[in-house]
Amino acid sequence: MKIHPAMLFLIHLSVFAGPVRAENELVFTPEQIANLGLTTASLAIAEHRPLFTAPAMVTVPPTREIVVTEPNGGVVKQIFVSEGENVTQGQKLVEMISSGSLGLQKELLIAESRYQLARRQYNREKSLFDKGVIAEKRLQEAELQFQQARISRDEASQLLSIAGFSKPELAALMRTERLRNSRIILAPEAGVVLHKFVVTGQRVEDHDPLFSIADLSRLWLEAAVPQANIDQIRAGDVMEVVGKAVAGNIFLIDSKVDEKHQSVLVRAVVEHPAGRIRPGQSIQVNVRRSGQPDLLIAPKASLVRHQGDTLLFVRSENGFIPRTVETMGESGGNVIIKGNVGPHDRVAVQGTIAIKAHWLGFGGAE
Repeated sequence: MKIHPAMLFLIHLSVFAGPVRAENELVFTPEQIANLGLTTASLAIAEHRPLFTAPAMVTVPPTREIVVTEPNGGVVKQIFVSEGENVTQGQKLVEMISSGSLGLQKELLIAESRYQLARRQYNREKSLFDKGVIAEKRLQEAELQFQQARISRDEASQLLSIAGFSKPELAALMRTERLRNSRIILAPEAGVVLHKFVVTGQRVEDHDPLFSIADLSRLWLEAAVPQANIDQIRAGDVMEVVGKAVAGNIFLIDSKVDEKHQSVLVRAVVEHPAGRIRPGQSIQVNVRRSGQPDLLIAPKASLVRHQGDTLLFVRSENGFIPRTVETMGESGGNVIIKGNVGPHDRVAVQGTIAIKAHWLGFGGAE
């Protein structure tokens, strides 16, 4: 539509008179906006165009998984948890019958008796030495025996701790002096039971695995990226799970190529996936460049052409601000754009001719 110069002059003098405008801002009063029928619409974020898509697997970082073992072997008496169950630290996992720990318990009780005897002997000798009844050498011998007894007791206690006895269990043994051929194994950390390796009645050998428990608040996406695509990406780029609102940043690009599939392992970390992905899950991921500007969707009616440029008039506090954008494609009645605009901006979609006239009248373009 061609506007006569006289009309521009009238618009400039009568319609657009108002407060002093900020730099690049085209000032409109609310009454002028209403009279001219200027309406706005919001921009929307378009989907990021990925560099490529690749198959991937969800895995647990090694530092987030704990394997619970039975140090002394034995027979599984009772299992208290199942795979997939959330457990808290200190929760019962399994009850084990183990004859191997009986000897260790007996050694601790004997070592404790010797320690108490040596302690009493040392205290008695010290009292006599303080009174001048015995020589210092005799006190030193009693002190040496006391130290040796203490070391032997501590070693016996440590062996039972290595065997899996908790501090409360050790305290109960010392208090009651009753040997136990079964004990409860507790969860060392909170997490999810990923694997249960045993069944009730099964005999296990020393250090056989019983359970694996994982903290799933952080997971890895491990993608097999074709060798032809590997030069397109770098550490810090984004890996998005197709069909799910899950994404992570790439932190590892393997230095070797899988000979069979001619692919490279690329790993990204996902924080707090909240159950949207699970360990062992096979997925497809989109890989996109980190820092890629957001692609936005704008109504086709909001775009204004001028001397080869494409403009949007973005709503501001006192009116509108012209912004140059680049069109990336069309979809129905919308246009995909990028430029100095954001997803929270509102742009003029009706009355853009009048806004452009105001812009040209103020010398916004040659």
